[in-house]
Order: sequence, then structure tokens, then C-alpha cells
Amino acid sequence: MINARLSFNTNAWVKPSGLAGKSKSISTFEFNNGFGFEEWLFNNSFSFIDENGEKWHFGYIEGIHKNYKLGDEKSSLQLYSIDARTKNRYIVAEINEWRKISHKDYSAIIIQHPNLIYQMQSDLGVINNGKAISAFNSNAANSQLFNIMYKDFTYQFNLNKPLSKNNQIYNLHRFFLYR
Repeated sequence: MINARLSFNTNAWVKPSGLAGKSKSISTFEFNNGFGFEEWLFNNSFSFIDENGEKWHFGYIEGIHKNYKLGDEKSSLQLYSIDARTKNRYIVAEINEWRKISHKDYSAIIIQHPNLIYQMQSDLGVINNGKAISAFNSNAANSQLFNIMYKDFTYQFNLNKPLSKNNQIYNLHRFFLYR
């Protein structure tokens, strides 16, 4: 199993939820821009049909961007998040069947969802950060809005159920893939 951190979100990772719980480290994207691209990860409308006619969901995980290795998709992904206000960690979900998005799949997603970028920009209205749209547009221009496609996931997030401080995830802090 591989662990990966997601930006904290109180909207079930369907759309951005604002600054509450986001990292307070000035070196993070979410601190500087008020959101993380993971915040749309479980939006049900983010799905597409690949060239084989199979339905996939798609999204973004920073750890895949930073240190993905060929073959990582053979392991399931356990996703966790940290509430910066309390420092509590939470298991968010587990994804079993996934793969890194290819350039071809990225193009198919954009073609199948011509209004998607506009909708995501609109969702950023809750952020109230002038840098958010600029950061979003920069990533969109570089085809870096999505990097994972997956078949299904088991959602586990519960704000009333933080992990025990003995859990190994308390040793993980960065937005990496931890193997």
C-alpha cells in the first residue's frame, strides 16, 4: 500500500472548501493559493470513457506529480489528510485500481468535458484569494490539472474520527507518495 496526502477539505473532495484546515507552511501550494487540486478528486462528474469504452474517474494527487514511479499503480493508494488547525490526521479513502493519466487520456478528458475548466474556476470563488485563479490557469495551461484515473474508491473520511496518534501516518507530512 502507498500513502498519499491530500489537501484538507470539508466538502468531501467534491469541490474546494476554503482555507479552513489548510496547511500553514508557506512553502505549500495550498497555503499560497488557498486550495489544492486534490479538492475535486471525488467529484462524480469527473469521469470519462476511455478508448476501450471503460468508465474511469479522474483527479489530481500531488504525490503522483512529485514522485510517481512506474509500477506504483500495482499498489493501492491510501489517502490521508491533515487538519492544520488541530494537527489531526484522517484516512480519507482507499483507491485500488488506478493509473497515472497519460497525455492521450488527459486530452480525452478535456474533449469529453468542454466546460470543466470553467466549472473548476467557478468553484474557486469560495477561496477568496486573488492568486487562486492565476495559479489554476497556469496549471491548466501546462496540462497539470489531472494526473490520476481510477475505477472506484472506498471513502472513509469522518471529522469525528481522527487517527490514533500511534498510527504510522502521524510520521508522514509531505505531499509525496510514501511506499
